[in-house]
Amino acid sequence: MAKRVIGLDVGYKTLRGAQLHLVGNGKPVLERLFEMAIPDGLINFGDIRDRDGFIALLRQFMLDSEFKTRKVVLSAGSLHVFARELVVPKMSELRIKESLPFLMEGILPVAPSQLILDFYPAEERVEDGVTNIHGLVVAAERPSVDALVDCVIQARFEPLAVDFIPFALLRVRLSAEAGDKTVLVADVGAGATNLVIARGPVPLFVRVIPNGGQDIDRALIFQLKMSPEQAAATKLKLKEKPEDKADLEAWEVIQKAAEDYVNTLKSTLEYYEQSHGAESGKVDNVILTGGGSELVGLRDRVELALKVPVKLDGRPINIEKAPGLSASDEKLSRFAVAIGLAMAGEK
Repeated sequence: MAKRVIGLDVGYKTLRGAQLHLVGNGKPVLERLFEMAIPDGLINFGDIRDRDGFIALLRQFMLDSEFKTRKVVLSAGSLHVFARELVVPKMSELRIKESLPFLMEGILPVAPSQLILDFYPAEERVEDGVTNIHGLVVAAERPSVDALVDCVIQARFEPLAVDFIPFALLRVRLSAEAGDKTVLVADVGAGATNLVIARGPVPLFVRVIPNGGQDIDRALIFQLKMSPEQAAATKLKLKEKPEDKADLEAWEVIQKAAEDYVNTLKSTLEYYEQSHGAESGKVDNVILTGGGSELVGLRDRVELALKVPVKLDGRPINIEKAPGLSASDEKLSRFAVAIGLAMAGEK
């Protein structure tokens, strides 16, 4: 049965929505995209600081967007979600989920009683004569999720699910046709980067790192005493190394911040490869997406540091655009998470 669903991506400074028309066995049809700036003071790294203000923003968002449905799939705040690999003896998925509070005791930085836990099986392996299930445990802080859902309901939306951003990225970027290639997808947001390593459409490893495009803005503000507006404009303006002394100083600050960011990516990938062995842990290529990935020179820096092919490409591959929808590749990249969230409405 066909239905419309909105994917609602609550970012660091921007609220983005994507309306999909889900049409049975056919590809979802992307009908509308809309984004709105989040004023300072409403949200801080996923924490809702001004409940009434955020509800008012959501209501205005719905009014201005002209979306044709109020059914939404939400993203849990990036820094309030954890993912860990888990290996358990083969048993039913229901039994695994029932055991998660005991299995994760002492492993995560938050007590299991304060978390919403779920398990995503990846593969079965026979190890030392025992069949084990390898998968990912996803844990979201309950107070953060409850606060978001409450605001959405008060704004007269109808929440269908709260999803994990890395899985939303997989829906729009990878498919079963990807075969045996192991791919790292990095969505570079303003305040955080969502990393997911997958083989085909199956997630193997997930991390959320608290680094993103705003790191560069902060470096310019702190070191060169720029205003937030000046920092954002400077970051976009400097496309190549300048000759002007003032611009050269800013260029060097940007390059250093970008280098620090890439080193964080490299450390995360090295941890994955070391923990998975030389063969199964090898990543074949990297896809960079998200607004922060468009920083000049970032793709080349990542490719040099990780020593694997890197593609700057956030275009969704598992949807169709509605006739008349005008959206550049750059815009589709910014909305990749929102689109992937809406695709979860097919379940």
